[in-house]
Amino acid sequence: MKKTGIGLLLIGHGASRGGGGPLRRLALRLSDMGRFDEVAACFWKERPFVAEGLGLVASPIVLAVPVFATEGRIAKEMIPREMGLSGRLTHLPDGRLVHYLHPVGVHPGLAALADARAGRAASTAGFDPGKTALLLIAHGNKQGGGARESAEQIAQRLRVAANWSCVTALFLEEKPRAADWQDLIGEETVVVLPLLLAEGQHAAHDVAPLFGLGQLGGDDLVQTRFGGRRIAILQGLADDQAMAWLILRMAEEALLEPNPPSAPPA
Repeated sequence: MKKTGIGLLLIGHGASRGGGGPLRRLALRLSDMGRFDEVAACFWKERPFVAEGLGLVASPIVLAVPVFATEGRIAKEMIPREMGLSGRLTHLPDGRLVHYLHPVGVHPGLAALADARAGRAASTAGFDPGKTALLLIAHGNKQGGGARESAEQIAQRLRVAANWSCVTALFLEEKPRAADWQDLIGEETVVVLPLLLAEGQHAAHDVAPLFGLGQLGGDDLVQTRFGGRRIAILQGLADDQAMAWLILRMAEEALLEPNPPSAPPA
């Protein structure tokens, strides 16, 4: 395979007790596609940490992609600071060029991916999307900082598509709270899609109890009844096959920008 000189670094949230499996599987999937010389993953809350990330990729050009649902404070400020980046393009002392992309969650393609994934879940569960509520559950942030904006933008795009009875963005750490979902919708069938791309244990441990479950387990789709509703709950988006193609698309778009990553100046 011809060398491209480009390495891909995926950056996830992770968790102190583990939770980076989906992102690691995503990295393997992207590596198998053969479009990059190397693909690695690092995390905010588990090893290898963000500060170690650039040591995992030796390519002259590094595309660093935050696999986060939102462009909150962690993705916008804290990760670049930990990595020693000076902006979207950073020339490192060793001669490498790092292109820091916007988070996956702010790319318009994520809304289409979410809609298709939720649509497949509705079909499997036997729900009519036109009579079904789609709940998008994001992390949010008690201190604000823009963490909710992309979730609301995705919800709005799906409302415009008009495939669902209603589309509502809810949050684990701010209002409207995911814990209040029963008071916010009236539909009898519900599809739940966590917008938790690679954010540790949130999808498995924080979302499940809201719908009367101990945990989601390993199944991609869990069907249950709770509060008189029929519910189909999906895992987070990182394990969706289409996520790898979306990240590949983001990388290609970055390379076509007016000032794309290229060989550092002599």
